[in-house]
Amino acid sequence: MKPPYSIIGILALHAAPVAAQPYQPKVFGEFEIAYGQTEIDELDETVDSLTLEGAAAFVSPGGLGVQLGGGYASLDVEGSGEVDTYALDAHLYGDRGGYKIGVFVGHLEIDEVEIYGLGAADADTSTLSYGAEGQGRHGGIGYHGYIGQVDVDDTDNILYGVGAEFVVTPVLELTANYDAAKFSVDGDAEELEASTLTVGADYYLEQAPLRLSASIGRTNLEYDGEDADVTNFGIGATYLFGGDSGSGRERLFESLRLAL
Repeated sequence: MKPPYSIIGILALHAAPVAAQPYQPKVFGEFEIAYGQTEIDELDETVDSLTLEGAAAFVSPGGLGVQLGGGYASLDVEGSGEVDTYALDAHLYGDRGGYKIGVFVGHLEIDEVEIYGLGAADADTSTLSYGAEGQGRHGGIGYHGYIGQVDVDDTDNILYGVGAEFVVTPVLELTANYDAAKFSVDGDAEELEASTLTVGADYYLEQAPLRLSASIGRTNLEYDGEDADVTNFGIGATYLFGGDSGSGRERLFESLRLAL
């Protein structure tokens, strides 16, 4: 299946004349450390995660933007084992000031899996994700969305999502996100569907370029008439560079919020 976008369209948007004042180049980014906990209701188990990630964006005077990022995550399944993953992502987009439209590609590598009592082994498993994305801002409200595909052997997988940010004060911003995915195996009529609704708050320190975040989310999994519910909690601290350091700050693309 071909990606649902055209890079030619992005370049055309970049080349289109801007009627307003001359566009200024931008460089901005962030580094984050985050802790999360997932509670699986039906299994009465928890998964703890530690994530380190960073990303930076450069926008040319003509409005052509490039964003590159990478991250590491360690997942600890209570009483069962650990999984280590590495991820890389890239984004190409046109920035017209009030909105951005582009494409993304991401690679996830499942490096090592350790099962308690049995030892560790290299998983040597990876996924490739790609799709189209966009975001914009109107006054104190920011919004974004994406749709894409995940390539895994013998499966057809779609991911999509929308979200918004709401400026409350110069140092406080509220967030809401809906992310979903559908996974199907060739030859199997049933699909695994996952959807997550997450709300959170971001607090920007006035004394330093730091953002403190907290979130809570609810995930529903459905397959073959059965479903399961998962509750997600997260906290994080992010170092910011370039651009504004308060609420309403320009957001990086986060279209790979699902770990795919």
